[in-house]
Amino acid sequence: MSDLVFVFAADGTTQTLWTDALDLRAIGTIVEVPRASEVEYEDGWWVVRLPDGTEIARHQNRTEAIRLEVEWLQHNRLEVER
Repeated sequence: MSDLVFVFAADGTTQTLWTDALDLRAIGTIVEVPRASEVEYEDGWWVVRLPDGTEIARHQNRTEAIRLEVEWLQHNRLEVER
């Protein structure tokens, strides 16, 4: 699994991908937890889609599909200045 990535804005808000590996409630108040994507089984494939229906990954192995999902979200959705 990928390392946790936290993006801190000047106003103190934070973006990250939710994980049960760390109790995020212990860090501060959780205001919003929007769904970033979903993983569904379709015709022999685990398909990862954004809420608008855009497919971002697919794999025959669910664990690998989730790994690809996290990788894509960290590189494309978390507002990281590089």
